[in-house]
Amino acid sequence: MILLSGFKKFGKMPENRSEIMILKLPNHINGEKIEKLILPVSWKRSILIYTEFLNNLVELPKVVILLGIHSGKKIHIERYSWNFKFGIDVDNSFNCGFIEFGNNLRIKSAIDLKKIKSRRSHLKDIKISNFPGSYLCNYVYFHALRISMKHYPVIFVHLPHKNGLDNVYYILLDLITEILNI
Repeated sequence: MILLSGFKKFGKMPENRSEIMILKLPNHINGEKIEKLILPVSWKRSILIYTEFLNNLVELPKVVILLGIHSGKKIHIERYSWNFKFGIDVDNSFNCGFIEFGNNLRIKSAIDLKKIKSRRSHLKDIKISNFPGSYLCNYVYFHALRISMKHYPVIFVHLPHKNGLDNVYYILLDLITEILNI
């Protein structure tokens, strides 16, 4: 089973591509069931909903793939999550500082990102990124990596906000397939 998560719309944006992609993706990929979770853009509620969802699963996921959006033109797969948060959420809650005092400055994904990218030349529209920002994407990614405690891999994928949906959909589908094949 794969856990696929994204975010609801926020701010002045009429939609959130991560939510659109999750709803558009099939319920099974390569025989693996897809569990889908859409999180609010909220510091407190996003983690509560995420952990509650995990606690109610019958089995541990084979992989957790978190989706968010960014302003770039390529899909970014995030190598690290940084122990830092900054911004105002939809609940009008402002956060600035460490996510968890006493924890590492960054946590690295257990997935070999170079291996994923090198296996398929058409995944050239994907960039390996070292900085997922300091907003909710990074915040949820940090908690997801910490919660997984290496029992299952977690990866964060930033989708471009402006590229064509169909192109992003097919690249994302191929990327998920590659993650499952590692």
